[in-house]
Amino acid sequence: MQQYKVGKDNLMIIYILDENTGEGVELCGDVQFKLVNAKSNKMICRFAMNTSFINTVTNKYKFSKKSVEPDSILKNKKFDNDF
Repeated sequence: MQQYKVGKDNLMIIYILDENTGEGVELCGDVQFKLVNAKSNKMICRFAMNTSFINTVTNKYKFSKKSVEPDSILKNKKFDNDF
């Protein structure tokens, strides 16, 4: 399990490393992430993506508010439009 904090710019970078070697791991296909509150150990949310949507030039995938379900999040003022 890895722990990450989101910075002031709302950017979270997740590095997937091999536990034995500490080196990066190549992923392909469907990947699921679960975000868990570190204090209560309760799941905050989960999301899945397919690695084919990762930008091959930047090696990044950017989520936008419009690409997240359910549709009610689009109307929720709690989340910025740039998510």
